[in-house]
Amino acid sequence: MPSIHTKDLSSLAQAALNLESDFAEMERLRGDIEHVSLESESGFERAGDLLSRFGTCGARIGGRIQELAKALNDARERAEGTAEYVTHQANLFQQRKETRAALLGKFESLVTRVRELSAQMAKLKKSSGEEFSPQEKTLLRAQLSEPEAELTSLVEEAGLLKEEARNANMKNLERDADSMGQSLNAARRKLSDFAIGAVLPSADA
Repeated sequence: MPSIHTKDLSSLAQAALNLESDFAEMERLRGDIEHVSLESESGFERAGDLLSRFGTCGARIGGRIQELAKALNDARERAEGTAEYVTHQANLFQQRKETRAALLGKFESLVTRVRELSAQMAKLKKSSGEEFSPQEKTLLRAQLSEPEAELTSLVEEAGLLKEEARNANMKNLERDADSMGQSLNAARRKLSDFAIGAVLPSADA
């Protein structure tokens, strides 16, 4: 197991290590005091020295406890700060997740509506080589008003979705919404310029 250098320790670990070292010193001094003999002059002097060192050690332990208390308080504040930051980031992540889900849901809804409109417009087409009769042309003009209005709505919503995706920094969705909007706008122009008897454009053209 690699040795631990005190310079690599945190202030909390260093304070705890210092306190533990002083506690060990106090216990050692207690043992020395317990075994010293007061019967001789040298023993008496040694006892005095040990008691003095014991008092000094006790005072030092008081300071060590204060250091440890401060280190614990600093560690608590750091932990609270870290927890607050992580909670904030977790909230941002959740908001981002919900925003992405909502925007992707909007895009899927637009795709579904485009498919439904394409199927609706396909039913209005004549078979290859067939032409519309005058009566069919009149009826077709009335039937095209609803798809044209839906195309206009889809173009506007695709544009709004593109802006929302840009604001949410969703580059892929922004690109997809822009592509959809361009395709729908092209189909709308073709439909607006549609000459009765020509081939009807599809909504996803």
